[in-house]
Amino acid sequence: MNNADFREKIVIKKGVNPSSVSSACFIGVDVGSASVRAGVFDSHGQRLAFAVHPISQFHPRANVVEQSSAEI
Repeated sequence: MNNADFREKIVIKKGVNPSSVSSACFIGVDVGSASVRAGVFDSHGQRLAFAVHPISQFHPRANVVEQSSAEI
């Protein structure tokens, strides 16, 4: 998935006009074992946007799980 594909999956909170946000914004990123999640928040802690991208898992043999570092 390229950057353009990821941008298309960002969900902007209902009622938020991105061009009207004039204060500082903060981005939080969480890389877990099954997905990467990112949220954009205003200076009051209100979530403005959110995105999730799954990370593929491979099972080459029993009790072994691998992930692609390129996807992370």
